Amino acid sequence: MATPPAAAPTTASADIPKECQDYLDKVNACISKQHGASGDAIKASMEQTKAAWASMGADKATLSAACKAVNDAFVQQAAAMKC
Repeated sequence: MATPPAAAPTTASADIPKECQDYLDKVNACISKQHGASGDAIKASMEQTKAAWASMGADKATLSAACKAVNDAFVQQAAAMKC
């Protein structure tokens, strides 16, 4: 039986809370407006955040709260970067 291809790291996932997907959507929109080191830094930060989410396992309540916090923080960062 063939294994389905892995989803791209920035695509929507039914396995994450809405707050997490909102964060990913905002970050991806910002990355698309940035060039060079700025975009690379944002992408690296997003990947670190996703790795932290993975370590939280199946605890959706904790993950949802963590995503809301990182999303709220990113809103301020995005405004400063004109995203």
